[in-house]
Amino acid sequence: MSLSKIKRKELVKRILIEISQTGFETKIIHETAKEFNVSVQSIYNLVNKLCEQNVVKKTKQGKTQILSLIPEVNTFSYQIPGTNEDKAFSDVKKLVEFLPENAFKIYEYVFSEMFNNAVEHSEGSKIIVSLHTTSVDVTTYILDNGIGIFEKIKEKFNLDDISQSVFELMKGKVTTDPINHSGEGIFFSSKCSNLFFIVANGLTFVTTNREIPQDEKALLETYKQTQGTAIVFNISVANKFKPENIFNQYADPDKGFYKTMVSVQHLEYNETNPNYISRSQARRLMAGMEKFEEVTLDFGNIPEIGQAFADEIFRVWQNKNPKIKLNVLDANKSVSNMIKRIENNKI
Repeated sequence: MSLSKIKRKELVKRILIEISQTGFETKIIHETAKEFNVSVQSIYNLVNKLCEQNVVKKTKQGKTQILSLIPEVNTFSYQIPGTNEDKAFSDVKKLVEFLPENAFKIYEYVFSEMFNNAVEHSEGSKIIVSLHTTSVDVTTYILDNGIGIFEKIKEKFNLDDISQSVFELMKGKVTTDPINHSGEGIFFSSKCSNLFFIVANGLTFVTTNREIPQDEKALLETYKQTQGTAIVFNISVANKFKPENIFNQYADPDKGFYKTMVSVQHLEYNETNPNYISRSQARRLMAGMEKFEEVTLDFGNIPEIGQAFADEIFRVWQNKNPKIKLNVLDANKSVSNMIKRIENNKI
């Protein structure tokens, strides 16, 4: 079936978005063909045409063919001191004005917060900003040559192991300069970006609302070996988040940033199949949570927890912080039963 110009334009946009966010796997190709009432071959023909136009590239990984978008790259360099987030955003603004209003607002917020962090916290002398822009998304790299964010958090909070810094960052309200910063910038930036990761000191902090493409996976490994901190975030035209909705999930005008949610499975950074059994693990998990009025612990992908671990959280910590609401998310039957057991045995 032939497509009208409008429908064809919509289909091309969908193809580009899917390539950007999912790699456009066979299953999605078939779903897209069905939705637009065209043949699968028509989809492949459009992809080939986009390749001829240097919009899309194909690379082989073994027997698998990987599709990716070919971005326009723009790079800017700044000295510390001597710059700020307003100046830097004025340099990149025109390159991201194609984003819908909500996505543009998110971009401005994330860019400004992350650039300011590099200026004020990195202890470096230089920042490189690189924008990789396509017609449907923009991936931004903010690189500094400083101490590295995870080393700085380790020093500030006297952590036993630098890998603990990654989990501390996930909690929110973690800042090495509490007088001038609330510690919410990274927390909210990671929640509203399509892809967000930080690499420093050989460690990686990643949150994503889509699959991490192969190019970014390779960069993750590359940046682990470099000095300073690399912050990478992707904002797409398909991003439906509204900044106010993201903030309203965890903050309000009267209470400020009063709620947090953490994934318990990320507590042990270096463990392949970690066990969650000890009181010391539970204390690390709950450290700093007294700053919030409501805490949600996500137990997704955790098969079981130990009695001591659960007791330290749901009896000891909760008794010390009775006014803080403690929620449990995505716990299986085994985990739920252990938590109930502890809660029913409260003294």
